Amino acid sequence: MRLRWRLALRCLLLLGLALGGEASRLRAQPAPYYPPPGCMPAQPGYPRYQPWPGMPSLIPPSTVPPGTTPPGTTPPGTTPPGTTPPGTTPGTTSPNTTDTTTNANQTADTSPSLGGQGDVATSGGGAGVGAYLDSAIPRTMFRLRFDAGFDMNRPDRSEFFYAAWRELSFHTHAIRGDGAYFDPKARGPEQLPGKLDYQEISSYMEFALGNRFSAFVEVPYRFVHYRNIQEDPERADPVNGMFFPEPEGGAVDRIGATNDNPNGISDIVAGFKFAFIADCDRYLTFQFRVFTPTGDAGKGLGTGHVSLEPGILYYQRLNDRLVLEAQFKDWIPINGGHSVLDGTEFDGNILIYGVGLGYDVYQSNNLRITPVTEFVGWTVLSGLQSFAGVITPPRATLPNSHGVESGETTIINAKLGVRTYFGCSQDIYIGWGHALTGERWYRDMARVEYRFRF
Repeated sequence: MRLRWRLALRCLLLLGLALGGEASRLRAQPAPYYPPPGCMPAQPGYPRYQPWPGMPSLIPPSTVPPGTTPPGTTPPGTTPPGTTPPGTTPGTTSPNTTDTTTNANQTADTSPSLGGQGDVATSGGGAGVGAYLDSAIPRTMFRLRFDAGFDMNRPDRSEFFYAAWRELSFHTHAIRGDGAYFDPKARGPEQLPGKLDYQEISSYMEFALGNRFSAFVEVPYRFVHYRNIQEDPERADPVNGMFFPEPEGGAVDRIGATNDNPNGISDIVAGFKFAFIADCDRYLTFQFRVFTPTGDAGKGLGTGHVSLEPGILYYQRLNDRLVLEAQFKDWIPINGGHSVLDGTEFDGNILIYGVGLGYDVYQSNNLRITPVTEFVGWTVLSGLQSFAGVITPPRATLPNSHGVESGETTIINAKLGVRTYFGCSQDIYIGWGHALTGERWYRDMARVEYRFRF
């Protein structure tokens, strides 16, 4: 009951912030309008950049572009419709007369783009430019993403990446500082790695209904590599004598051979977006994601519990080249690990936030190159994490070489990358992330993704 009330209050708070921002916008003066260039064929005499379909044009109806003829007039040297040039027979064309209609159509023709639709849109192209910040723009699209994370040292922190270490279900462990922890239902891997690398391939499909609402699903496949094993009850010979002698000589722990390089489906994510503000140059969107426990928690492929993630996403085009994006989300685990001794929860609440900028350094009809800089932060408000190290103060009846400790911390990462757009429908992102704080999920991460927008 306490968890449900906490979740409801957080969702109401996020909705209130979004509605308050919408009310402020309606009271304020309208912001300067920068219509985004869309994917429309260029017209003769008009600028290359055209507004998105359905948006007002930059060119007033009364404006006549240079080199064109106003409607209702006849260009010099041509014959008005319905008249016959002197010296010709009705139904024939004078040899000295040029077919202006044909020439105009030929002038208006443009070569097809790589994306299948005219010019490349700038600064977003109908989807966010960031790769680590969620896009605030509801859009029908497909995304294929590859991640490679290196040097993760606390993989079960608050059960965000995977479930609590399995050995916590074998016997009681000390909590660094004070207390004890025992969870007979701990679902995570049996290994306690000093370091962990992983790769993840995920497919994402989003379907938009109009420009305000969309629903999506993401299916990840994960590869995990345990390194520098600190504790593993399945290994007969401890590394450097660090393993703690298990109860009954370890017999109760031997429940099957361990695999230091497991792989498989991870936790599938589904959710929706609703844009409170859906202007050409600005989006304020509520997003709600649900993480389902489809990954094998015992292999490190999932958390073993449902998690909810409400959040607010923001997109602002500052001019025709520069875009600002931001997010604020709250990751809330449901029925994660907890101690049967006093109810201490291993899982924890995590705030996720960030800001990013993308700038078009190159624009052409079929190609656009946008460097992207993002900063992403996680504040772990609660939860525990397993570790190998000295327990202070020492406990006479509990292991002193490993245990659990508080997972509360703040982690900040910097992300640098380049997104390249081909036509109006496709783009590729290549980037690198690095932890700026001592506490981390991973020290470095590489990300490559491909998007196709419908």
